[in-house]
Amino acid sequence: MNFLLDTHIFIWWAVEPQKLPVSILDALQSQDNALVLSVASVWEMQMKVQLGRLVLPLPAREFVAVQCAVNDIEIFPIFERHVWALEQLPHLHKDPFDRLLAAQTLTEGYTLVTGDRLLSQYPVQLLTFRFKFFLTTGGCLSGMSHQICLLLYVVCDSPFTLPAGYGRPVQAYRGWR
Repeated sequence: MNFLLDTHIFIWWAVEPQKLPVSILDALQSQDNALVLSVASVWEMQMKVQLGRLVLPLPAREFVAVQCAVNDIEIFPIFERHVWALEQLPHLHKDPFDRLLAAQTLTEGYTLVTGDRLLSQYPVQLLTFRFKFFLTTGGCLSGMSHQICLLLYVVCDSPFTLPAGYGRPVQAYRGWR
């Protein structure tokens, strides 16, 4: 299978692999799968580093080169056909980098590896995982049951996003399934 890695997946795999479920790690490490990183992700990382919004353990150029070499990831260029494929996508996601990744996935027939559930609204193949949100007022999270999590999924307008305003007035804990 051909996997296009979302930017955060590439970074987490290298820096914080515990954020990724075992199923995602297994897919990334399987020799049966080809892995690509879009130039859009490289561009996004470089911009975020320059703006002070991303700190990497190495300079961005070196970080990308080392991780691509270690994990056998190919850098995938942006072609004109990817830009024109944006016309086929509804304007559901405000992040231009993620929209371009969706267009590349659609055009090339790849599977996009992401934790961004907004991308599931596009007609693209995804390998993803669910975020679990637990709302608390500052108490301990260890006693929360699956029923509370399920109730929260039902209350939300989609299973993976909090309704407007719910994430700010209370603490939100994001865990992984």
